[in-house]
Amino acid sequence: MLRGKALNVLPGFSQGAHDALSKAVKLDPRLVEGWIQLGESFWKKRDVEGAKNCFVGALSSVKMFLFCSVIWL
Repeated sequence: MLRGKALNVLPGFSQGAHDALSKAVKLDPRLVEGWIQLGESFWKKRDVEGAKNCFVGALSSVKMFLFCSVIWL
């Protein structure tokens, strides 16, 4: 994920960043920051629907974390 995050700093779309971030969230869907970074990559690509799906994925990960935290309290 660090490679994708580093490449995603550029103002324009980076296919390398996009590929690295896609791989990162496939390997660990709980990576909230990975979903957010991938959403920004889709946004730079002007793919609004893809960006929205990634941001929703990030929110789902946070909700699951909070739900599990409450159960274990």
